[in-house]
Amino acid sequence: MTALVSCFARYYHTVNSNIKIYNDTLAPAILTKLEIENISKNMMKGIKFFNPYYDEDDSLKWVVNNILAPSILARSIFNEKHLLNEIRLGLKQYLILESGYDTSRYKISDKVSVYELDKKEIINQALAKEAGEEMKSKYSYKDIEAIVQASNMLIYEHLNYQDINDTFFYEYRRKN
Repeated sequence: MTALVSCFARYYHTVNSNIKIYNDTLAPAILTKLEIENISKNMMKGIKFFNPYYDEDDSLKWVVNNILAPSILARSIFNEKHLLNEIRLGLKQYLILESGYDTSRYKISDKVSVYELDKKEIINQALAKEAGEEMKSKYSYKDIEAIVQASNMLIYEHLNYQDINDTFFYEYRRKN
């Protein structure tokens, strides 16, 4: 369900937003009409959970723009920016963890092998194995850094909440 909701957030933003943070033209083709209707209804029904004081007409727009889309769109645009740079530098393999029906694999060179892991159990086992311990419910940045280094990988860029807002959402928030 999380993957569908992630795809829905990209779909809704692509189809309905005048200011595009991330334009995922493939997301509308992934979701069925029934999935779009069901997710829309559930999000509208949940408005009082997300914002108990909301009293305007378009609850779906509010939920998507304020709850669903920000982290999903930030991940997508961050990923695309760095992925395209790595391809220019000779990237051969690309692993997506918890892809959420990510469509970036269809936008990149056929010279790059793309692997997707969406099963939480597999991801948890891999991280726990690298960490040499049982999977925690929450890792600190230092924990993740140690796991990444032990796996001979690197953290390309670390952005905090304010960096993400300033980098990807400034214009969008200014006009909405």
